Amino acid sequence: MPLHAGSVLRFYGAKLLLIGMIGAALACFATAYPVLLNRFDRPPEASELLVALTAHIALAWLGSACAFPFNTRLVPQRSVSLTGLLLVLALSLAGYGLRNELPAALKGAARILPPAFRVMDALLRFGQMRPGAFAAVMLFAVVYALAVSGIAWRLLKRRLF
Repeated sequence: MPLHAGSVLRFYGAKLLLIGMIGAALACFATAYPVLLNRFDRPPEASELLVALTAHIALAWLGSACAFPFNTRLVPQRSVSLTGLLLVLALSLAGYGLRNELPAALKGAARILPPAFRVMDALLRFGQMRPGAFAAVMLFAVVYALAVSGIAWRLLKRRLF
């Protein structure tokens, strides 16, 4: 496959882009199907649908970006790769609990955790948040995903050459 793409970097870039598009499509489906099947107590407002769609897309992109550094080119052993991926998943879901339990000197370390817990919290507290605060959380998740992808891309490039 990398031969048809022209280079391994193009291959992995196309793969990451495709995974991001599939994640966005699945996020659209996950947001739309409960509405279309009347699974809510009341019909959701357009703003609620937009918030849900934005959060689902941000989480999909964040998940695929956090999984990208664990590809077989960077981590050849599947057991190590799976262990690392599960650790990242656990840390990203347990972020608030970890942040609250860390000593004061280490509270800043919680900022490097994947912001999935922040996105889920923003989704749950949307009615209590200012729109700018919600947008900042979503933007941070997307920027974090781009940063992790960029770091993995550089590691991949360094490993190839």
